[in-house]
Amino acid sequence: RLGWIDFTSLQSRPLSLLPLVQKEAPSDSGSSESKGEAHDTLRIEEAEISLIDEGNRLSWELFIENMTEDEDKQYYLLSRIHGKYFPLNGEAFHIQAKAGRMTRDFSQLELFGEVTISRSDLALTALEAFWSTEAAKITFKNKVRLQREDVRVEAEVMHSDPDLERIEI
Repeated sequence: RLGWIDFTSLQSRPLSLLPLVQKEAPSDSGSSESKGEAHDTLRIEEAEISLIDEGNRLSWELFIENMTEDEDKQYYLLSRIHGKYFPLNGEAFHIQAKAGRMTRDFSQLELFGEVTISRSDLALTALEAFWSTEAAKITFKNKVRLQREDVRVEAEVMHSDPDLERIEI
């Protein structure tokens, strides 16, 4: 574990992670990296990340098993994600996803593969979820299922307000 990063104090400014980065050693497997090409991909294991919205309010607190840069260095690729989503009002939701990606400035989050958001009064599953600091909504896609009390909704695309109180399908 490398430590904890508190993004709430950044006020939506990008964070330089260079002090936390170590270049991976070239492998002996005969790959292109071992033949002399530079290899400077960011790789962090067991990261804890907090994402804030435009109002500087904590929205997501995520624990990520692996975090790496994509080839174009525009996104961080995430795997085995769990944590909490904090709506504007009410109790926090538990969140789980197999994978995801986040922009380098931490302003957009996409979750993939068996995304689950739940708390005592609501359970929502989908194959994809999208959130950004600017949007006043969360978008869920592909096999979306929402269960709340006696109401069950299924859709291919569902937009929700930040509190998951109002949905549009």
